[in-house]
Amino acid sequence: MSATSGSAADAAGAARREPARAAGSAAATASSSRIVAIDLARWLAIVGMMSAHLLSSVAGSWTGATGAQAQAADVVLAGANGNASSLFAVLAGVSLVLATRSMLARGARGAALRSVLGRAIVVGAVGVVLASTAPPVYVVLNFLAFAMVVAAPLLLLPSWAVGAVAVALCVQDNDLAGVMSFAVSQTVRRQGIGSEILASALRWARVSGARSAWLQVEADNEPAIALYRQFGFRKVYEYRYWRKG
Repeated sequence: MSATSGSAADAAGAARREPARAAGSAAATASSSRIVAIDLARWLAIVGMMSAHLLSSVAGSWTGATGAQAQAADVVLAGANGNASSLFAVLAGVSLVLATRSMLARGARGAALRSVLGRAIVVGAVGVVLASTAPPVYVVLNFLAFAMVVAAPLLLLPSWAVGAVAVALCVQDNDLAGVMSFAVSQTVRRQGIGSEILASALRWARVSGARSAWLQVEADNEPAIALYRQFGFRKVYEYRYWRKG
């Protein structure tokens, strides 16, 4: 009887372990799979930046270009300028999170730091090689590598500390700057900190060549709107999100 009970217990234990092993395999497969939407968005960003750099000169060299061709070039340029580089910068941050999240979940911050720095070295080396060929486009890989090096030490900080310093994201592309993200902790609001951070971001963008800037804000965020008005921002258009009731 005891042997039979033991066999039954072993079988039950094996049955319990097998689903767990299968679940673990499924989790490993899911975590290692690529996110196609991010790959597609990254491709669109790269194509957009290439269009912003090349399309105007290519369109100007067209022989017998029609008005429709010139208009099509203007439409593509209007959509690519500023938006493509902003998308690329955001996706660079998303890629760092996805590349290190499993290591950070295990508490291996050192390994995550080495992984990001290694990627930065590879990206920077490719950027140097491409820049040495004097291409007709602006090589952004060196700037991306520098941003990765700057961001890497933040992996060693606790989440609350990162939240305290990662409060602004401003991207500059030619004469346009976009304030992609801006936030101030509730505990330190109305102390001029937001004004200083926003002024610093816009100052950097202007020194880099930007002559105008844009941002988005929720219509009922009156404190933020009042701050933005102090910096000369004005409402250009509104849009709405609809939810299924």
